[in-house]
Parts: sequence; structure tokens; C-alpha cells
Amino acid sequence: MNIKNKKIVLIGCTGNLGKPIYDFLNKNENQIIILSRNCPNFLNKEQLKNFFKMDFSKEIDVKKAINFVKKKFKYPDLVVNGAYTREKKINEKDLLKNIKKNAVGYYLINKLFADYMKKNKKGGSIVIINSIYSTVAPNFKLYKNERYSPTADYNFIKGGLISQTKFFATKYGKYNIRFNSISYGGIKNKIVDKKFEKIYSLRVPLGRMMFGEEVGGILLFLASDHSSYITGNNIFVDGGYTCL
Repeated sequence: MNIKNKKIVLIGCTGNLGKPIYDFLNKNENQIIILSRNCPNFLNKEQLKNFFKMDFSKEIDVKKAINFVKKKFKYPDLVVNGAYTREKKINEKDLLKNIKKNAVGYYLINKLFADYMKKNKKGGSIVIINSIYSTVAPNFKLYKNERYSPTADYNFIKGGLISQTKFFATKYGKYNIRFNSISYGGIKNKIVDKKFEKIYSLRVPLGRMMFGEEVGGILLFLASDHSSYITGNNIFVDGGYTCL
């Protein structure tokens, strides 16, 4: 399945999944714009021309970003919403701040981009980057290092995104705009230590973590006409982790 010449907007996507997603989609003559608070360090000088600084929790920023997209390539075929903000500590104040900022941010991105894309009779696809922890609890035996341990608000936010996906899929389906969520499992990279990888992989029916080159295929599929009847779903890309 060779899908090319797609106009793609990546929002956030500067974390562990960001570079694998960008590398996979940055092929086959696809055009990519990145919208994020922080500029990814993997962009070259030419690619930086398609970067726009945006805080997804601020409506004025999102509207400016949409104007940037409009000037670059009119209407996108695919919008990938991978933004996520997280407080370093987690007390009551930080928890509420984190939930509010993410809830507002995801809502603004989904609504404002859908309102813009509905002007295009062709419609389009909006994908929310999610996690297996939208559906299952973490195995805390894996997270000896508190720095990488999921917090309660993370599951709360990611679980809510599944409902938000269904809400927007229903609201904008008449404009041929499709909303789907992708819940990824753990990805193998440089920060994953051998012990974590071994314990995690024991839970996975395929017996391993996800490779970077396996991240983008589902996104390209959802950008294509091959997925024209798929909307409102939470799709697992997890090697079967959530089967158990």
C-alpha cells in the first residue's frame, strides 16, 4: 500500500513517539507541518520552515496555527493530535492544572481544526495519539523510577480521549471528517533499560516492544481512502498487550 502526496499536520509529537512518527510519514512526497510548544531537535534547516510554535491550550495560538496551515497547503488530509502537557510533580493543585490544560487543549485542537476542515468538501482525518493506559492500568512493577511512572491524571485524561473521539466523530461525520484514537503500547528506544524491556515484553503476546518503524503505518492508513469508513474508534497498536 503506497500512500503518497498527503498533507499532514503533526501537533505536539516531540516525545518518544514524535521522531518515529515524523520519520515514517516524511516519505513518499508527503508534506508535513509540525505545531508544538517546543521545536523538535530532529528537524533540519529546510524542515524548520514548516514548524510553527503553538500552545495547544490557548485558543489564539491554535487559530494562528490554523492560518499557518492554510497558507502552507490549504486543507490537510490528516491531523495527528499528539500534544500532551504534564506537570513535574503531582499534588492536588498540579493534578487539576494538568487535567484542565489537557482537556482544554485537546478540545480546542479537535473542534477548531474540524471547523476549518469542514469547509473542504473532501473532509479529512483527525487522529488522537493515545496510550494503552487509556484502557488498562499500569503495571507498577515496571516503574521503579518515579520519573517514568504514570500518574493517575494520565489515565484519567487518556481514558477521556476515547469518549471525546466518539463525540467528535458523531458531530462531524456529516462533513466527512473522521476521528479516531490510536492507543500505542511501549516503544523500544534508547531510554528503555533492558530490565524494563524484558518484564514488559513478557506481558505482550508478540513477545517484544514496538519498533519505531511500526508507529506510522496506521497513521498513513487513516490518512488514506482505504480507511474512509472508519471513524469513532480507539485502535490498539500494542502487540496484543491489552488482550490479557
